[in-house]
Amino acid sequence: MHDSRRGNRRERGYSAKWDKYRLQFLKLHPLCVDCEKLGLYVPAKVVDHIIPINGGDDVLFWPEWNHQGLCQTHHNRKTTQQDPITKANRKAGMYREQEQRAAQRNDWIYEVGHE
Repeated sequence: MHDSRRGNRRERGYSAKWDKYRLQFLKLHPLCVDCEKLGLYVPAKVVDHIIPINGGDDVLFWPEWNHQGLCQTHHNRKTTQQDPITKANRKAGMYREQEQRAAQRNDWIYEVGHE
């Protein structure tokens, strides 16, 4: 689904580099973390930003520790129910420590699993 207010995938920072990274990440983390918590084994289809980002230039876009594999159902639920709260908390400064940690790295393009 395309929301014209958000722009398309490429406009939001999801480049060919991201597509390659996504495939590597899902190979190493093949199951939805939320389904696993329920004792279910469902393939992850989405590499979700745990702390939501604002485009590809966001300092939290690339850090692997800010990614998790989710099925589409759990990703949609998180995006609509949890992300607005997390975004407001981030705007209020609750994630400065994570932002500073991410800013200490110049380039987050690295091999998945070497965090």
